[in-house]
Amino acid sequence: PDLRTLALITRIGLPVSLGGILFTGIYIALGRLLGSLGGANLAALGLGHRVEAFAYTVCEGFGAAAATIVGQWLGAGCERQARESAAHAARVAGWVMLPLAMLFVALARPIVSLITNDPATIGPAVSYLYIVSITFPLMGVEHVMDGALTGAGDTTPSLLWGLLLNLARLPAALWLCRRFGVEGVWTAITVSTALKAVVKWRAFRRSRLPLLSERAVA
Repeated sequence: PDLRTLALITRIGLPVSLGGILFTGIYIALGRLLGSLGGANLAALGLGHRVEAFAYTVCEGFGAAAATIVGQWLGAGCERQARESAAHAARVAGWVMLPLAMLFVALARPIVSLITNDPATIGPAVSYLYIVSITFPLMGVEHVMDGALTGAGDTTPSLLWGLLLNLARLPAALWLCRRFGVEGVWTAITVSTALKAVVKWRAFRRSRLPLLSERAVA
């Protein structure tokens, strides 16, 4: 095997893998916090995630498209087009996710009621969708920037910023839940999502685009 190629694959893929593992660990800790507020709230988080998965999947599609387009432009040695395509994809993702966010807010209670008839779970699950859905456009932007950074071969910023802001959910949720109850936990998740979109956008703008450098060396 070509050791240089293996090293490149590892450098790009390892941060992505670590990010997924650490994200899972953070949600386990967040689940313990919600469990202390009542089992229904923990169930509401799981239900909210199942409903939110539809929006998440759409965002992942935009991220995969951004990774492909950015990678193709950089492979052709076109830095400007790579950066412009990522910015365009982020705008499109944001606009596409906006009506989806409005739909989830408008239909939160009917959607949740289709899945459970437990009143103790319906209330916090509906509030989860009300609060989290407003950042769907920014979640789309975040996924596009993750994809763009992956396409550029610069996945470390996604890992570091994702880890930092996902970890920040824990103390923020702990502090906010003392004042606003379970809605404080949902707010911590929402604010961190918005911040991740902003910092990852900036990270891509500042990226040196390692794959472009690799092409120049080759």
